[in-house]
Amino acid sequence: MRADVASVPFAEGRLIASRIADARFIPLESENHLLLESEPAWRRWCDEVRTFLPATFGADSTFRALTPRERQLIELVAQGRDNAQTAAHLGLSQKTVRNHITRIFSKLEVENRAQAIVLAREAGFGQRTS
Repeated sequence: MRADVASVPFAEGRLIASRIADARFIPLESENHLLLESEPAWRRWCDEVRTFLPATFGADSTFRALTPRERQLIELVAQGRDNAQTAAHLGLSQKTVRNHITRIFSKLEVENRAQAIVLAREAGFGQRTS
């Protein structure tokens, strides 16, 4: 949502997000009212939507037990990213990612990354287009 759009006050976006379970309001830079695929913020928008939707619609109770950060990480794991790529994408240390992944594996009751990826993809995570 653009901050300078007169027809839709910026604060309304924050209000709407505050009333949706597990939603986060994330301002994105754009010259348009609707974000275009050619804009730099497009990728971030896609990542955020993919992280939110499986956690909100259709994910089984196992995945609903994950924190928003853990759902964000399992989305990246399901995309096939390793810990270094995930850390770089999220601006975290590899050790922090490793600690999160360990907790996720425990919650999902899986023993390894491959099992976590299969389970996550079956629940709708990792469905990126590029």
